[in-house]
Amino acid sequence: MLPPSFFERFVVPQVSEMVSLIHAFGSRVRIHCHGRIGPVLDMILATGADALDPCEAPPDGDIELSEVKRRTAGRMCLFGNVQLKLFETGTEDDVTAAVKRCMEEAKEGGGYVIMPTAAPMNSPLSPVVERNMVRFIDAALEYGQY
Repeated sequence: MLPPSFFERFVVPQVSEMVSLIHAFGSRVRIHCHGRIGPVLDMILATGADALDPCEAPPDGDIELSEVKRRTAGRMCLFGNVQLKLFETGTEDDVTAAVKRCMEEAKEGGGYVIMPTAAPMNSPLSPVVERNMVRFIDAALEYGQY
């Protein structure tokens, strides 16, 4: 939401300080940042955080998961990349294809946790979302194994 120059000035120093403090107490830090992270990914890395989510691909984000994986080069764990709207509007085959794509782009070398970019808000879940969530779990177990 901020131009990269503002992100660097107003976010990076404060987040870096928080990361250092959390690390000093022996814990790990996961940054949660939706949207267009491409221009600020190196700045996020510079904070020293241990993980990043949800790593949204276009059109919701601006960078493919394979590029995030390449640029982070094992320096942080990546989470996410399966859009919630896929569970709402996609088919079980679409969900399977998305899981396979994520695994092809980010599984190698470890450091990737597949998950939706957000959780469903409706209760109870619609039959379509429920079916697709179950398919997501099954596909992740099938294609995510090392």
